[in-house]
Amino acid sequence: MDFNNKRKKIVFYSREIIEKLSIDDDKNLPEIRKYTDIKGNKVDIFQIKNIIEKGLNIFITVGVSEHNLDIKVDNIDLGVEFIALSNKLFSKYSSEDSKIPNILMTCSSCIKNSNYKCYPGAIFLDVIEPFYPNTDMKHILFTNLLPYMNELKALYLEDKIVSWLLAVPISEKEYLYSLDHGVESLETLLEKNQVDIADLDRKSII
Repeated sequence: MDFNNKRKKIVFYSREIIEKLSIDDDKNLPEIRKYTDIKGNKVDIFQIKNIIEKGLNIFITVGVSEHNLDIKVDNIDLGVEFIALSNKLFSKYSSEDSKIPNILMTCSSCIKNSNYKCYPGAIFLDVIEPFYPNTDMKHILFTNLLPYMNELKALYLEDKIVSWLLAVPISEKEYLYSLDHGVESLETLLEKNQVDIADLDRKSII
C-alpha cells in the first residue's frame, strides 16, 4: 500500500469516527491543509468543527505515522497520529488563524528529524512558544484519547498499526511538576482541576 492510499485510509477512518461527535447538522468536507517542514517532511492536518459542543474544534494529523518509531505491537510496526482540541479554527476567513496545526507539525518534525519517541506520557518541550509566546502554555504532553473519542481505535494497515494520541498543552511549571511527581500525577491534577485543554490561553494550575 503506497503512502497516498495509506493517507486516504487514515483520513476516511478518523473522519468517520470523529465526525459522529460533531453537533453540526451540515457536515461539509473538512478543510485540509498541507504542511512541509524544512527537510521536506509532509503532514496533512484537517479540522472538524463543533465537537460535543459549539466552539470546540478538533485537529487531526495525517502523515506522522509514516515515520518508524521503532516500536512494535504483535511484531508489527506502530505509528502515531496526533489529535488536538482547540477553541480556535484555521480559516482563510478568520482574522485569528489557529496555529495549532503549526504546533502539531513541529511535533511531527521532532519525531521525523530528531528521532523523538512519542507515546502516552511523552512531553515535547518548547513547541508552543514560537507560535503563542504570550501564553503560560509552552509544551505538549501526549496522552491517551478522552473517553468520548475511544471509538477511534487503532487502525491496522498492511504493514503498520496506526494509533492516535491526544496533544495536551502544559505550562513550564506543570512540566516541572511532572518531573518531581510523575506524568500520571500531573494528568490526575489536570483532570481534578477540570483544565480546559482546548484553551491555549489558560493559566497554569501550578
